[in-house]
Amino acid sequence: MEPLLEALHPRDAIYETIVLRTSRGRAWSAISEANEFGTWFGARFDRRFEPGQRIRGTTHTGVPIELTIECIDSNHLVAFRWRPFTVGPVFDGDAPLTTLVELALEADPEGVVLTVTESGFSRLPRRERARAYTAHEDGWEERLRSLRRYVEDRDGRWRALEARAPTFLPH
Repeated sequence: MEPLLEALHPRDAIYETIVLRTSRGRAWSAISEANEFGTWFGARFDRRFEPGQRIRGTTHTGVPIELTIECIDSNHLVAFRWRPFTVGPVFDGDAPLTTLVELALEADPEGVVLTVTESGFSRLPRRERARAYTAHEDGWEERLRSLRRYVEDRDGRWRALEARAPTFLPH
């Protein structure tokens, strides 16, 4: 018998959308350049985002983070894989325990629409799925608010300190 929480949380993907009142170029830089991404996300990374690269970093609270860049489609899409912090070992048999995060930009009369999709939660161990899903759903909402403040800042008042470690990463 499946635990009640698992039965109540069978979803495989998170979808979050936000309108950013900025130029496409500004939004693109914020999601595709490691330094800018890290600023609003709350982490520092060891190298540029390039397809096929494994990028290591540390959150502002000292927690290690690792991304594998899957795709960068100029001015439109950045996709990476990562391991939800709630999941124990990196591998379960032969399958890596990762989710796929896609950040996609579209034009909008008010600026740019960013859609974040994180999928693959069904690949995680049953005991971890609901916890990882809930933590990441809350985390993306928080990070997108941080991104909005970052890209819409016009007078330089946004501070990197506002980008504390995401709630979906341990503190």
